Amino acid sequence: MTMSDLITPAAITPTITQFCHQTWQLEAKVLYVESDESKTYLITDVTPFH
Repeated sequence: MTMSDLITPAAITPTITQFCHQTWQLEAKVLYVESDESKTYLITDVTPFH
């Protein structure tokens, strides 16, 4: 048995969120960030909504 046999693929589904208030603090690990001139994509290990 190899490590690849033990790894289960994760399904990542996007959620588009526009914050109507300023969010100053969230204890989460940032896994990925991508930005352009109009938006920023941020993937964390936990969601702030649950």
